[in-house]
Amino acid sequence: MEDQRRPLSSRPVSAISYQDSEELAPPLPVANHPSKSENESSISSKERVSSQREDVSDIANPEARPSNRHVQATSTKLHRSMYVLLLVCFYATLTLVAWVATAILTIRPITAKHYGVWIRNKENNGYGWVGANRYHSLYIKNENWYRTARVLQAIASVLTIPLTSAVCSSAAVIFCQRAQNPSLRQMISLADKGWTDPTTWIRTVIKSNGFKRYGSSLLYGSMALVALGGIISPIQQVFLTTKTIKTPTWPQLIPDLLDIPDQWWYLKYSDYSDSNLVTVKTRSALISATNTQPQASLWQGAGFACSMLDVLKLADNKTTSGSVPRACGKGATFGNMSTLTDPFLAELPSGYSTGVIRQFAPRFNSTAKYEAISQEDFPTDCQNQHGAFWVEYGNLTSNDFDESTFSLTACMPSDQSKSPWKNTRDRQDFSEELYINVSIVHTAWPDVRPSPAGGDLFKVTANTTAGYFELPNYMNNGVPALGLSTVINKGPLLTVTMALFGEGSFLQTRLTHPAAYYGIDTSEYDEDRSKAPPTNIGACIDLAPLGSLLDDDIGQHVIGNNVDYCIKNTDGGTGGTTIERDMVFWIENFRYRPERLSNAFTASLFLANQAWMFEGATSGHRSLRVSYDEGADTEVPVMSTRAVILISVLLGIDLIALFLLALYASWWPRWTGQLDAFTMMRVGAAVAENVPLKVGRSTDQIQVLDGLPGWMGDAGEAEDGQEPKIGELALGGRKRLRGGRRYGCYAGDAEPVGWELKRNMRERIREEGAIGLNAAGPRT
Repeated sequence: MEDQRRPLSSRPVSAISYQDSEELAPPLPVANHPSKSENESSISSKERVSSQREDVSDIANPEARPSNRHVQATSTKLHRSMYVLLLVCFYATLTLVAWVATAILTIRPITAKHYGVWIRNKENNGYGWVGANRYHSLYIKNENWYRTARVLQAIASVLTIPLTSAVCSSAAVIFCQRAQNPSLRQMISLADKGWTDPTTWIRTVIKSNGFKRYGSSLLYGSMALVALGGIISPIQQVFLTTKTIKTPTWPQLIPDLLDIPDQWWYLKYSDYSDSNLVTVKTRSALISATNTQPQASLWQGAGFACSMLDVLKLADNKTTSGSVPRACGKGATFGNMSTLTDPFLAELPSGYSTGVIRQFAPRFNSTAKYEAISQEDFPTDCQNQHGAFWVEYGNLTSNDFDESTFSLTACMPSDQSKSPWKNTRDRQDFSEELYINVSIVHTAWPDVRPSPAGGDLFKVTANTTAGYFELPNYMNNGVPALGLSTVINKGPLLTVTMALFGEGSFLQTRLTHPAAYYGIDTSEYDEDRSKAPPTNIGACIDLAPLGSLLDDDIGQHVIGNNVDYCIKNTDGGTGGTTIERDMVFWIENFRYRPERLSNAFTASLFLANQAWMFEGATSGHRSLRVSYDEGADTEVPVMSTRAVILISVLLGIDLIALFLLALYASWWPRWTGQLDAFTMMRVGAAVAENVPLKVGRSTDQIQVLDGLPGWMGDAGEAEDGQEPKIGELALGGRKRLRGGRRYGCYAGDAEPVGWELKRNMRERIREEGAIGLNAAGPRT
């Protein structure tokens, strides 16, 4: 095809040939009107061209021009357009304020350092002395920030596509001034705003060579920019969620709780001595405790959940079986402590939440392991070791009624006079060991198994940890967080051992004062059943320590010894004939299943720690205070860090590209505001010969659009070796348009000619003897 990309001036007659005009432009039909004939109801292309010839004949013939002064008066310089740059700056401000505020609010409030209140920490960013209303007003202002950010984000989302299209449309004018030889078809694609037109996207793909024929670097860049701007808001909505949290109002105070240093307060008095009250309290607790009674102070650590959704989530992570724990609702019990999740003791009730305040309290955790050992593992000469705990109980003689011999030896080697606890808040873990030898040589009861030579040997290992933990609050999602340290006093296993086997214990009191535990006299009733039995015969009068803790996890008695769950007023027998039997039955408990004994000793250690916690320091010297604040509901945005980074990167690319494109559109002077309908009508006037007014649905088949130039240049020709003072706009002009040069324009855009240009033009007119100079009047 012959190259048609020659300069097409804005002067139409010089650029258009009217040969065969009737063939090129057949008559266009219009609506019939009753008062007009058929000939009058349509205008042929020939008539249009004839009329056009008459209108432009004076322009086509330079000598017919009435005056050069008229041409000089309708010229103007090209100017820059800065409005799109201002629009982008406004849009960027709107978008950045909304996004930055949202991103900050996902981490912390704008009006405060964090959503919760941290008291007695390094930052000490607590409430201050401002009052509840004033402090909470900070979070009300934060809600206003979030509400404003959402409104600004909604406005920015609505403006994204229109503003991006406006910037691209403005840049298209500069592109058609400075690009390297775009075709008219490419110029039309830009004028049609093809970056927002799905048909243009399709044409570039399915049409023959459509990517090159329709597209240009600006078009494809604009398509990418529109697509990027269009997906940012949906991505934000996908990743951005909201949740309702609690924000501070004003703290409430719980005083007189145990702080670890309180246990050392009484040591400053030289006359202080251990009252053994902790041991006595522990012994009483061992007697009365059961496996089914809920324990308010028995906590569980991370991984314990009662919400069904949380339970299922933990099951997916293989952390739980997927069933709701039995401790939910009823509370944790001693029934099977091995199934509890990191059980520990704390003074406040289990699950107590401090709301929006981060607070810490002491916690204690002891776990026991009960196992059978060999003779070689049992310590020898324990009674002679310095500071060791050693006791031995037994009846090595028998009477005529109760032919049984038994003994029990308990030993805690190493120096027990030294406390395993240290006066420090650093984490401390330690172990204690108890050895038990149960020997039943022979017995009158066939269901009691005799012991082997040397006795049945067992070992109890207690591992203890104590310290502080972060109470549940809204910041840690209601899960107690561990951060441990230590206390003083005797270890929990030593306390349990002294409670079970020390002075005042079940065995010691019965062996030392057997008469105090005789049963009521039922001899007359035994001899003659017709007589009335003694009052309240068979009533429970006492409990054996540790007995109920040996039940199964639902409280069923599985050992079968009556002494474990009820000591009757008849036990001990008339005159103490069965006291030794009761002691044998209780001792036999230590030969029961190791897993149940491990659970029983773990529960015992809990009770020992509890007795120490409540009785170790007097109420007047319990210095810990815990503050809590249930807070008020507020809605905050939630987004992951990865999503924040992703959206920030996309938004940054979008805004930078918009700014660069707006700067490109504003940097160079332009010949028109944008490629709108009026602009393309003027362009069409320059190519009317090649693109006549016809039906043109299949624009892909109009090959002339690929051959005609699509850039705007300067076609002004030099006269007498000098460049003309007035430039001439033309499609395919060889020279680029310049800002300092004047170009012909419509009267509404005309600018006054400067004095220097006027002087030069007058000199040229004088030299050429231009027509019409006299009509301008005398020079002044």
